[in-house]
Amino acid sequence: MEFDKLRVYTALNADELQIGSKCIFADAVGNLQDKVENNNEVSMELALIKPTDRPSRFEAENGNWYLLAYLIEPPAEPKYKPFKDIDKAMEAIKKHGGWIKKKSNRYQYIVIAKSSTSLRLSDGWFTLEAIFYDYVFADDGTPCGELAEE
Repeated sequence: MEFDKLRVYTALNADELQIGSKCIFADAVGNLQDKVENNNEVSMELALIKPTDRPSRFEAENGNWYLLAYLIEPPAEPKYKPFKDIDKAMEAIKKHGGWIKKKSNRYQYIVIAKSSTSLRLSDGWFTLEAIFYDYVFADDGTPCGELAEE
């Protein structure tokens, strides 16, 4: 594999790397470049990032700490599905502060009523499927749905 310096993470940019990313780890740039270019090492998951007062900030899944990480691939995005029922939807919406945001225009809405199958926003009634496909939680941008079990 060709070495790309934009995929190298150090103590300076460690916080930009997501936990769970598949990486190749090393303690010297030359060693890291050799591992990447010669496929000398199998990638491991990033398990933890130490605070900024430590030079070896990357803990790999094997428990060892490293100075450098080379990103192979970010962690897989969690999969979501529409809420199973209104009560689960309302519980999650409340945990997110009550606000949801429409994907197409970024307007924010608060749920003002519920029925056994739908939620009422200021511009109409919507099924849980419509909420899932058209809206995200306003506070963090995650889908308006529940995690799908794999």
